[in-house]
Amino acid sequence: ERSFEGVPEDAFKVLWLGGYNTWVDADTLFESLEKAMKECEDLYFISTGGEISGLDNKTFARFKKRIEESQFQDRFKFLGWVETKEIPSIYKSVHIGINVDLDCTETRTGARNRINEMIKFAVPVVTTAGSEISYEVARAKVGITVKSGDSDSIAEAMTRLRNSWKEKPGAFRA
Repeated sequence: ERSFEGVPEDAFKVLWLGGYNTWVDADTLFESLEKAMKECEDLYFISTGGEISGLDNKTFARFKKRIEESQFQDRFKFLGWVETKEIPSIYKSVHIGINVDLDCTETRTGARNRINEMIKFAVPVVTTAGSEISYEVARAKVGITVKSGDSDSIAEAMTRLRNSWKEKPGAFRA
């Protein structure tokens, strides 16, 4: 397992993996995390990746700006782009993964490799509906799928998983 600077060992860690592209709903992601952080004082957001040069540098910049103005800014941790060999230790060190997409054509037709990887490493996922894999997350019970754009439902899903982890750490399941 891996530790993250400024994150208590007993914190509940939510992972974002990869880039912040044009179909990421960064506003809903931020609002969801803030709501969940208000409910769960031990919830921390861990992010790999960042802006995608040559494709999208606005989504990530907007997300970071909102965090800089947040009362919870110290609970958002950015690792940047990490080497592939580091990813397994990151998965082993977090509790859930998150994916928040806009309701758009790319969401309905594109792949969500971050979700596939989270499932591969047995990390429960909170994801918005829309992509093909998002419906499989719900069907296979490897996470929680919620309506796109619904920050309350996303926050509630994170809170529910965090509470499940607190109640039964050894039997934690989505």
